Amino acid sequence: MQNRIFSRTGILRVDQSIVLDRACIWRNFGCEERAKAAGYEVVYFDDSMALRRYYEWDLQDRPDVKRVMVADCRDDFHVPYDIARRCMVVELSFWTVFPMLDGTLLSQFPGLNYDHLAFIADALPPRRMDKAETSCFLLREMNTPRWAKGYAEAMLDRAVALAEAASSHRDWTPVAIAFGMASMFQHSGVPLADYAGKRAKVEAAFAAWVEAKYAMLSGSVDTRRPVLLNKVNDFIRKGNTKIALIVMDGMSFENFFALRRMSINERFSWNVQASFSFFPTVTSVARQSIFSGKLPEEHIKPFCLDNEDKQWFEWWQAHGYKKHEIAFFKHEAPNIDPQVKVVGIVVDICDHLLHNEVQGLDGLQQGIENWAAHGALVKLISDLQWRGFAVFMTSDHGNTSAIAEGRFTKPGVLADPVSRRAVIYQSFADALELDKFSTLRYSGSYLPEGYTAYLFEDGKCYGNSGTEYITHGGMTLEETVVPFVRIGDFYG
Repeated sequence: MQNRIFSRTGILRVDQSIVLDRACIWRNFGCEERAKAAGYEVVYFDDSMALRRYYEWDLQDRPDVKRVMVADCRDDFHVPYDIARRCMVVELSFWTVFPMLDGTLLSQFPGLNYDHLAFIADALPPRRMDKAETSCFLLREMNTPRWAKGYAEAMLDRAVALAEAASSHRDWTPVAIAFGMASMFQHSGVPLADYAGKRAKVEAAFAAWVEAKYAMLSGSVDTRRPVLLNKVNDFIRKGNTKIALIVMDGMSFENFFALRRMSINERFSWNVQASFSFFPTVTSVARQSIFSGKLPEEHIKPFCLDNEDKQWFEWWQAHGYKKHEIAFFKHEAPNIDPQVKVVGIVVDICDHLLHNEVQGLDGLQQGIENWAAHGALVKLISDLQWRGFAVFMTSDHGNTSAIAEGRFTKPGVLADPVSRRAVIYQSFADALELDKFSTLRYSGSYLPEGYTAYLFEDGKCYGNSGTEYITHGGMTLEETVVPFVRIGDFYG
């Protein structure tokens, strides 16, 4: 979307420009960061007199400084004639960015995938659509193969290229986003060319990176995201005093994009980042680490969820909150006391659906969208925002499709029997039957001593031989790199 904004306006092709941002596009699409990276100073104004003062006192004294002057969204903002002669004045609106669509209607769909729209914008018919035609296009036609296939395939190719070049943990966020977006389309009736082959390339690159660098993640620091899930609490408390954390159990990036697509007309902004889960990627290990703020190796019962609410209370009390200011719920319709300042909420719809799905990833996506259409998640987020909470969403692990190679006679000590891509033992003798399965011994990073984990190869799991399962527990990208999202207000 940023490329579309700057190419249509030419802001970065001149040294001095004044942007009349009528629809809060500059702020909503993060244009400031792009302008600063290009060497521009960015200045904001609420009224014409402030612009006049800046022009007289600063712009004339430093004429060689490249700058973008962004005016507030009010319609009565006026640029004086002498200033307009010196600077390029840009009317930034949806009409400017997408001239073939109804710009007024576009502003009513903050949850729209504007990157997708920008990708196909130049291929739209050469006449302007009215409101009804624009609505039909955005809500239905845009996601059909005709308009989605090229964009989705570009996202898949981007995921492959970025994965094969990835070095830092930061590099996997854009990979996970691009691959998750492509996968959402793949499993919603938009078949992509060589999807399986390109996915294999992404997974091969990810597996090699995990082997080389995953064990070092606990020492990594990042100001934009919690690198590992045990750092979520630390991250969300910084700069916030009233906090809500929604943990979507089992949600992959593909699932998240399906959920987001169902809230197209809700006034939410989605700041999407990513975090790494723990191996094995199972609920008892990863979700416990989110709420406790501890690595799996620090848990007294590493494969048990009995104390996750207690651990949530303990962590926040240790960081200055009183017990009555903390709450924890395991459903999407919590009754939150007005005194509560920090709330943890588990929503298990993704995990529930994936473990009961018999029609593969296509069926899982349909189930998630059907659930989202009933509005429970939107209502939860809206209520939390209305109560003044800073709202964050993440997941404990993702999911993938796998074909079962048969059953264990001694399935190990893993507490979650539906996580079919991992098995954990406390003694080597119990692991003797592994020779009939396609498993690899996990190095053990972050797991407590005394446990040995074996993870299935990509596409394999245990269960009824030959049966396809939507499951988790292994170390594919889809299972391991999960969404971490700050949900805010869409300005305008």
